[in-house]
Amino acid sequence: MSTKTYEITGMTCSSCRLHVEKAISKVAGVEAVDVNLVTNKASVTMSDDVLEATIIKAVEDSGYGVLEEVLTKSVDLKITDMTCSSCVANVEGALSAVPGIEKATVNLLMERAHIEYDPNQVKLFDIIETIKGQGYGAVRMEDVIEDDDTLIKAQRKERRGVIVGLILGAIMLYITMGQMFSIKLPHLHSSI
Repeated sequence: MSTKTYEITGMTCSSCRLHVEKAISKVAGVEAVDVNLVTNKASVTMSDDVLEATIIKAVEDSGYGVLEEVLTKSVDLKITDMTCSSCVANVEGALSAVPGIEKATVNLLMERAHIEYDPNQVKLFDIIETIKGQGYGAVRMEDVIEDDDTLIKAQRKERRGVIVGLILGAIMLYITMGQMFSIKLPHLHSSI
């Protein structure tokens, strides 16, 4: 659930307010609508899968306008399973065909895609699904960085274990094989 506020244009009376409220409330996924005539704002509580473009279209179809913020978001995704420049072209082509994606740049060597999109027209989930639909894996770079931190900690722990093992192994080698290399070992007396 999310709540978004829209600035409505063209309302002049309470009847206009009711028309806008009714139009927005008919959109599937809208839970609550509150239109304020004085501020010309509509506060809409809706499920996350509702596209803002659907809300805007409902208002415009009822004879009113919506002042839109031109908001472009960007996201960096890690793309897996790409092997050649043809893969890059496939991903870029699929992304550029999605309405709302303004720019998509894919780097094969870095296995990364930088995408600029309009969240009013397309959701991040849809972008990732578009890439997966082409046969490649895709995750947000923020998620990869968190996984990398865990991996680095695990590698450090392994490295410490290897170093301790090497030191103990060298000591055991010295004790058991030292005489073969003419290394004098301290003589321990045993009472057998």
